[in-house]
Amino acid sequence: MTNSLETTGFIISATTYKENDAIINLLTKSGVITFVARGIMKIDSKFGTLCQLYNKVEVSLDQSRRSGYYNLVTGKVLTNFQPIYENLEAMVTISLLVEIIRKTIDEYNVETLYNLLSCTYEAILNKVDLSIIRVVFISQIIIATGLKLDVSECVRCHSQKGILSLSFDDGGFVCQKCFNPSVDVQCKPLYIKLVRYLFIADYHEAINKDLPLFESQKLFDDLYDFLCKQLSISLKSYKLLKKIRE
Repeated sequence: MTNSLETTGFIISATTYKENDAIINLLTKSGVITFVARGIMKIDSKFGTLCQLYNKVEVSLDQSRRSGYYNLVTGKVLTNFQPIYENLEAMVTISLLVEIIRKTIDEYNVETLYNLLSCTYEAILNKVDLSIIRVVFISQIIIATGLKLDVSECVRCHSQKGILSLSFDDGGFVCQKCFNPSVDVQCKPLYIKLVRYLFIADYHEAINKDLPLFESQKLFDDLYDFLCKQLSISLKSYKLLKKIRE
């Protein structure tokens, strides 16, 4: 006896299993589903194109009651990521973003992260600047994980005037009156403006906005460090991205 499932999602990992099979992890709106794609490593496999990493696919699965595993029955590609394979920075970027999702996903934010990845895929395929894509993505991840920075006022005195610093330790903006040069770093007005915008704006709008590239790259690095410190994580793809940018 088997249980059947039809679902849509993004292939976020593919691991060789036995001689010709692969274990596929599919990110869907309801969570990550794991299934076996049998014979995928064969040259004439009908699932070879379907199960390419990062494709958005629609699949039909059967679950064996004996083993509990899902097996791939059939499917079709909805979005093929092949067009950007020749762009190393784009490939490393999507690898990093998927790695972040796998480290931060839970039952409460899975649909949000699925929609965010879908929007990000579209932006990459439309050749939006990768610095903008990365900073918009990571700001939304921070929001989705409950670590949103306070960009409405000074976190120390609640004043909305004279903002000139961002304290990651305190979780938000710092005004001129509360600024402590021994622990705080003064930020450029454009950096402050970008932070405020990203934590307020809709990400569909933000990812298509002409954001300042230098500030976007710096802010991404700062937000990445903040996220990793708060969640005690480290991501391999980030090290490769830094090498590419250098």
